[in-house]
Amino acid sequence: MFHGFDVEGALHEFLLVIILLELFELLTLYIKEHHVSMRLVAELGVVALVRKLVITVDYKSLGWEVMLGMAPLIFVLGWIYV
Repeated sequence: MFHGFDVEGALHEFLLVIILLELFELLTLYIKEHHVSMRLVAELGVVALVRKLVITVDYKSLGWEVMLGMAPLIFVLGWIYV
């Protein structure tokens, strides 16, 4: 049915569009109000990290250093978001 349809590529592009829309929202908010909500910045960071983690299929190629570095980053972004 979906012969030749790249699900991973479509998900990659979809998440990239979401990230760009969030970035556009941050820029317009800054231009209008001259400040940016930390919640929106954390949300943008979480979506970017999810994009990186979902698209990366082979977790062994990342290495333990990268995974160990991403763990506190995800925790801090989640803490800021809540």
